[in-house]
Amino acid sequence: MVFMDELSDELNMGLNDALFRIKRDIQRTNGNMYLSFSGGKDSTVLAQLIQMGAVLSGYGPLVVDHVHINTGLELESISRFVDHFGPDWYLPIREIPNFEYKAVKIKEPKMKFNQIIKEYGKPVLSKLKSEHLATHQKHFDDPLGTTRQKHLILGEQFKEGKPLGKRTQVALAMKHFHFLHEDLGYQISNKCCDILKKRPAEDIVKEGNYDGVFIGVRTAEGGARSLQYKSCILIKEKRGKEFYTSMPIIDWTDEMVEEFIDKFNLEISEAYTLQGFQRTGCFLCPFGRTIQDDLKIIYETEPNRYKAAMHWMRDIYIDQDIICYWDDDYMMAYEQRRPLIIKMRKEMVDKYSLYFNPDIRKKAKLESEDKQMSLF
Repeated sequence: MVFMDELSDELNMGLNDALFRIKRDIQRTNGNMYLSFSGGKDSTVLAQLIQMGAVLSGYGPLVVDHVHINTGLELESISRFVDHFGPDWYLPIREIPNFEYKAVKIKEPKMKFNQIIKEYGKPVLSKLKSEHLATHQKHFDDPLGTTRQKHLILGEQFKEGKPLGKRTQVALAMKHFHFLHEDLGYQISNKCCDILKKRPAEDIVKEGNYDGVFIGVRTAEGGARSLQYKSCILIKEKRGKEFYTSMPIIDWTDEMVEEFIDKFNLEISEAYTLQGFQRTGCFLCPFGRTIQDDLKIIYETEPNRYKAAMHWMRDIYIDQDIICYWDDDYMMAYEQRRPLIIKMRKEMVDKYSLYFNPDIRKKAKLESEDKQMSLF
C-alpha cells in the first residue's frame, strides 16, 4: 500500500492531476477509449494510472483496451514485455474481487519496414527534415523552387515567397549539407512513421469505433511529437463525432516517472532495468539523440536486431556521422565514405551559400566544422 504522504509534493500533485484527467475523459466517453500501449516506460506508467482512474470513476479495472502497434521494429525485450503484460503489473488493484484480465491487443501495419524503404526511401536526421529532404530530391532541377527547400537549405522562414528574417526549425545544419547532393545514393522519406504508426492508429479507431485514446506523451521527452500537443487534451471531429486524445502525464518530469515506478513497485521492461536504455522505440531509428549509445547496447544485448539495423540503415548512420567504434566492418565502411561526404557537403555549401542571409547562416561556421570532420 502506498500512502500519499510518502510521495514528493511534485508527484503528489502530478498524480492527482493525472487521475482527474483520466476520470474526466473516461466519463466523457463512457469508457469507450483505448490506451496506445508501446510497452515503454511512459505507457506502462499510464496503464497503471488508468486502472486507478477507472476504479475511481466507478468503471472497475481494465475498462480501457490496451492496444499495441507491432511495427516489427521493437526491441526483443519490449516485445517480450508486451506479450506477457498482465494483471501482475496492476499492483494496487490486482486483488480486487472479480478482476478480469484482457491481453494487450496487437495491431499489425499493412507494410513492413523493408517494403517502405524500398518503395519510398529511408528516414534521416528527423521526421520533418526527412520530409523536406524528400521534397528536395523530387526537385533537384529547381533546388530553391519550393518553400520546403528554402526552409531547409536557406534556414530562413518564408511566407508567400518572401523571406521573414527568422530561422526555421527545419534548417539543415551545414554539417549535413551532403544530404542535399544528387549523388547521395539513396532516397529519403519520412513515410515509415506514418505507415508503421499513424495509419494503424487510424485503423484502430475505425475498427473499434473508439471515442478517444490515451497516449503517454510528455513534453519533457522533447521531440516533434511532444511539441505537437499544447495541453493534456486534444478534441477533434472524427467520423462525425468528437474524438478525445488524452495525455494525462503530459507535464510529468522524468523524475516523477521514476519516483512513481519506484514507489508503486511497478514492473517495467528489461530494456530499462537490464539493458540500460533511456528511451525505447523503433530500434534502428536514426532520429534519437542517443542513437550511437543505443546501437552499442543493441550490439551487446540483441545481436539479431543489430544485424538488421546495419543491414537496412548502415549508410544512414555513416552519413549522420555515428561512430560505431566497436564494429570493425562498420568503421571500415565509415572511413571509406568520409572523403566523399566531405566533398559532397562542400559542393552543396558552395552552391547555396550565395543565397544565404548572413544573419541566418554564416560560412565561417561551416569551415570550422570541415576542419573538425577532417580529423576522422
